[in-house]
Amino acid sequence: MANPEVFSLEAANALLPRIRTICERQFARRRDIESALQNLGEKTGETGQNGGTVTMSADDNPSVREMKREIVTLVERYRAGWREVEGLGVVVKDPRVGLCDFLGELDGRPVYFCWRYGEDRVSHWHALHEGAASRRALEEEKRKRLIN
Repeated sequence: MANPEVFSLEAANALLPRIRTICERQFARRRDIESALQNLGEKTGETGQNGGTVTMSADDNPSVREMKREIVTLVERYRAGWREVEGLGVVVKDPRVGLCDFLGELDGRPVYFCWRYGEDRVSHWHALHEGAASRRALEEEKRKRLIN
């Protein structure tokens, strides 16, 4: 396995336009999946209590079978979209809100630079063993040191 990419703060911020675009597309795909699952539930009476998993059945009528195929395709595209982000070296922590981590270095130790969709720039960090709930703002002085 290759070593993960270590991002400078500048490099992480440079990726944000591309990641924002992917996130927007992903959020739309998620809405499409949820809508398709709701439509399937209305047609079949299934409540979606199986976590959104779609199971093909020989008993499905042709229109239900087509609806299920469409959902499977939508889910495959959704997963591929997040793999695209991960292919950039970014860790997707919460796809529902577009929470992403960039492996970086702060004061000589490895950390995650943390960004959430809707934020203007990467402006938070947390230790590798911590999650987003522990993220801290990058103070302006630290930001200057990281960029220069």
